[in-house]
Amino acid sequence: MGHTNRIIYQSQAVDINADTIDGVQSCNYGIDIGREDVNQFGQLGACDRVILAAPTCTMEISYYAGGWGGSTDEPTRLNGLLQSGLFGSVSGVDVRAGLTTNEGVDYTAAGNSVTLKSGVLTSFSCEASVGAIVNNTLSFAGTDFAYGTSMPTAPTSSIDIATQTGVAVTIAEAGGGSSSPTAQDTLVNFQSATVNYDLGQEVLQRLGDSSTPYYYAVVPTFPATASIDFES
Repeated sequence: MGHTNRIIYQSQAVDINADTIDGVQSCNYGIDIGREDVNQFGQLGACDRVILAAPTCTMEISYYAGGWGGSTDEPTRLNGLLQSGLFGSVSGVDVRAGLTTNEGVDYTAAGNSVTLKSGVLTSFSCEASVGAIVNNTLSFAGTDFAYGTSMPTAPTSSIDIATQTGVAVTIAEAGGGSSSPTAQDTLVNFQSATVNYDLGQEVLQRLGDSSTPYYYAVVPTFPATASIDFES
């Protein structure tokens, strides 16, 4: 009887530009390749199916807030992703998911990996609520996947978790002042806070270029949208 190894979360790890993310909860990736049927008079079936546009590669990662560099480095890293997306970074970032092929053991950085090449951050969200762990979700878009044996390092076993006691809401006023409502001085008791950011991407193509037949640039489409919602 044949044996199939199960692919479960203990077998996997994720990094961004070679920085492993701790506390990953999910990682999804896929590729969408559009094809056009080639038909002609006198032939019942299609002669061929050709690619006319660049494939769309996506990867989405959900992880505990602070897992990408901790409270010190993560804000700078997230800012860098946002800025490179808005300004149309030439290189983007490589987002890599590794899979240990052995079953029944923790991730050991020995196996196979898939890398989203030159990924651009297209959406970011953060959710915090009473009774839950704060989660970040990053969605990347690119035009190419690479497969190989270069693996992310293993995540740390010591994770700093942000819960409701580590979240505060500060509302800046139009006049430049600020207020931090608390249960002691107001009747505003926040239950949840959600941050969302989205930025579209457009693939630019040109005629007559056989070296890069499907695109020569990927640029942001404006406006970007950002929102923050509170429930109290």
